[in-house]
Amino acid sequence: MALLAVALVAATQSLAVGPTSMLYAVEVNRWGPDGYPGYPSGLDMIQGGTLTSSSANALSLDESAIAVSGDVRTLGVHQGEAGSLFDLSGNVLDHHAYTTPPGFGVGGQGPSIIDATSDGLYNYGVDLQTGNVIRMDRDWTHTITLFSTNLGFAGISMNVADGSFWVCGQGDRVAHFSHGGAFISDFHTGLPGSYGLALDPADGTLWMQGTTYTHLAQYDQLGHRLQNVSYDIESWDQNGIFGMEFNLTPVTPEPASICCLALGSAALLRRRRNQ
Repeated sequence: MALLAVALVAATQSLAVGPTSMLYAVEVNRWGPDGYPGYPSGLDMIQGGTLTSSSANALSLDESAIAVSGDVRTLGVHQGEAGSLFDLSGNVLDHHAYTTPPGFGVGGQGPSIIDATSDGLYNYGVDLQTGNVIRMDRDWTHTITLFSTNLGFAGISMNVADGSFWVCGQGDRVAHFSHGGAFISDFHTGLPGSYGLALDPADGTLWMQGTTYTHLAQYDQLGHRLQNVSYDIESWDQNGIFGMEFNLTPVTPEPASICCLALGSAALLRRRRNQ
């Protein structure tokens, strides 16, 4: 029966197309010259084989990093640029909710954050220039360096169950680090690289840019490619998708677990009193 269950799960995954959960992604320069001068980027929502995007949720020219935990927050690439706030349905709540801090941006003195992730308490990014993994408040301020990967990674996603980070970059390497920076594992995709990375909490798989800028690829955590799915990605300069993330919410103990913990604590306290 156990082998049959495993076979059924594997067969179901092989038939699936696209992400299980909703993937939020920043498509660079989606909205081109047809009424949107400046080639603003777009917020894409991708689930299964469907990509949904609208000029109504177009971003500013250079927004890229995205953090999703109960809502969707983006950050401008260069200092002084605006970042936006959306709800999980993609509705704009504030197109100027955040301002990229001084020193941020490619060529600046501060970190260059192209992609991001969140545990609901903080946002996290990896500096394209230094490979440092940094922590920020939810409004993208007050940066603290957690550790250095010593490599030029750009994409980042968190496993909220254990606080570990997955990172990727312009090369084909994907690496896994603990929250404190201890190296765990890595694999090579054989692809040109990706500026964005997202861990689907529903099945633990990793999503990134695929074989071309119009594709997204899915990998398991051992580095096996599971899918390479084509979408209506219309990036005018063919950069495709940069920042991407699923809705990551903090892991909280189930009521049964809390009850067991409380009963265990009470039993331990009675035992100590009787000694």
